[in-house]
Amino acid sequence: MEESPQIRQLISVGDPLEKEIANHVVKLRGVLQPYCEVWAKHILPRRLGDGSRVPDEWMNFAGSHYTALIRIYHAQQALDELLRLVEHGPNQNHLGPFLLEVHKTCASFWEHIGSVIDNLGQAFVDAKLIGTKIKGRDYLTGKYEDLDYAYDRRSQFIHSRVVPTTTFEGAAVFRIIKSEAYHRHLEPKNSRWDVEYDGEIFLADTFPKEWERFLTAVSSAWWHLRNQVDQADMDRLTNNDENARSKRSSRLSSGGMRKANIDDPESRQVPPLSGFDGPPPSGT
Repeated sequence: MEESPQIRQLISVGDPLEKEIANHVVKLRGVLQPYCEVWAKHILPRRLGDGSRVPDEWMNFAGSHYTALIRIYHAQQALDELLRLVEHGPNQNHLGPFLLEVHKTCASFWEHIGSVIDNLGQAFVDAKLIGTKIKGRDYLTGKYEDLDYAYDRRSQFIHSRVVPTTTFEGAAVFRIIKSEAYHRHLEPKNSRWDVEYDGEIFLADTFPKEWERFLTAVSSAWWHLRNQVDQADMDRLTNNDENARSKRSSRLSSGGMRKANIDDPESRQVPPLSGFDGPPPSGT
């Protein structure tokens, strides 16, 4: 399959981390494409010096957007490692180390997923696409049910009781509450030590399915960010052009003319993202 121009451009002139992640395009295409479209249109043209920086007005947005991609790569790697562990199974003489490694890798998987949501949500805030009274994370988890579920799993693995206690036919088994009240595995978020857990979860069956649900939701959120940033930038350019025409008309009517200067904020063609003081675009 031929890659899009944006992905080919990332492979060509992205930084070393971006180039490596682009090598995994088959697994991450759903997020790489919207990432590359935002990067190619709004970040790449503003790179400064060796490319590690953009204008200060764009640094927070660029950093949040970039970190979300890196974290989703780490989550994919954690899932791959988890499935390798389960496939090979434990040496019964070293069951403890095996279960501890499984637990560490599961926690890493959900922690990185949580960080994707944190950083992608922060990109909406940095771009001033949503109000300042709501966290970007809360915006995304309120808009996408599967991101809400995924973020709860991050909290669960970091703060609550979810520990692999045994193996069955070579696979690590988590003990969880067995109840028809919970329609998906690993609920509720806040587990209790005084409750008997008699349910089971088999990682090789459950985690790949949860990963696909997460990827679908976060891809949708990334496309939403891409569309909103595009529209916001177009609105700012339109407003900037109208203001420039108005000022130019005023100067001409008063008999004064001034040559455009790249150091003059009023004559810049592309205003910084954070320079937008109007209301967020519709649809946020």
